[in-house]
Amino acid sequence: MTDFDVYPDGTVWLFHPANDGARAFAQERLELEPWQWLGRAFACDHNNAPALFNYLASCGFNMGVSHGCL
Repeated sequence: MTDFDVYPDGTVWLFHPANDGARAFAQERLELEPWQWLGRAFACDHNNAPALFNYLASCGFNMGVSHGCL
């Protein structure tokens, strides 16, 4: 079971917090702007996304990578 499902899609990656703990961490610890949230997922530029992915993994979150629609 993953904590964050990641959807890399060109220049925008979507990070979908898959449970309450991941969602709370994203809302409280990541400096996200309201416009970055797309439903339950948040968007990140592809230049910064790998660093964010590695940061979340280093914080102990299980990361999943998917190719396709949310």
